[in-house]
Amino acid sequence: MAKLIKNLVSSHILRESDLLTIQALLHHFDHPNQLKGLSQEDLSEIVSSSAEGKQLHATLKLAHLLSNPGRQDRFVIRMPRDAYQYCKEKFEMVGDGQAVLLALTTKNHVLSLTTIDEKVMADIPTCQRFIFRELILRNAASGILVHILKEGDLNPTTEQISVAKTITEAGDVCGISILDILHMTGSEYLSFKEKGWV
Repeated sequence: MAKLIKNLVSSHILRESDLLTIQALLHHFDHPNQLKGLSQEDLSEIVSSSAEGKQLHATLKLAHLLSNPGRQDRFVIRMPRDAYQYCKEKFEMVGDGQAVLLALTTKNHVLSLTTIDEKVMADIPTCQRFIFRELILRNAASGILVHILKEGDLNPTTEQISVAKTITEAGDVCGISILDILHMTGSEYLSFKEKGWV
C-alpha cells in the first residue's frame, strides 16, 4: 500500500513539474529543503494559479510526510528533565561512560542522538568540531550534550565546567546553541544550565 502511494505521489509530482514548470521553483530556491516552509499562497504566486498552488502545496506536504514517517512522533525537550528522560530510555543502548549529542529542531523536537567517542571527547578542539559538524549535518537549531556516567558523583570538575563554557560559547559564535550539558546516571541527573554553569 505504501509503495502504491509513493508511486502515485511520484507520478503526480512529475505531472506537476510538466504543468507548473519546476523551473519556476528552481529559479526561486537553491535547495529542496527551502520548499518545506512554503505556504500555499507562496506557491500560488510562483506558479501563477491559486488552484495549482494549492495542489502543489498538498503534494509537497504529502511527499515530506512520506519521507519522514516518524516526524510526528518526535520527542520534545522542554526542560533538562525531558532530556534526561529521553536519554534514560536509550541508556542500555548507549551504555555508561559515554557521551551523546542530542540534535534539536527550532521547536526542540529531537532530531537525532549521536554517540561521541571517548577519544573525541578528550580533545576539546576535536570535540567542538565533531559536535557542530553533526548539528550542521542534521540541520539542527540547537543541541544538548549528555555525559552518561556510572553510578556515583555527578558533580563535574572545574575543568569540565570550563570545557562546557568553551563549547557553549562556540555555539553562540556559529549560531547553533548548546542549550544544556547534562551529567546523568540511570537514576539521576545534573544540569549545567540549572546550576548556572552555562
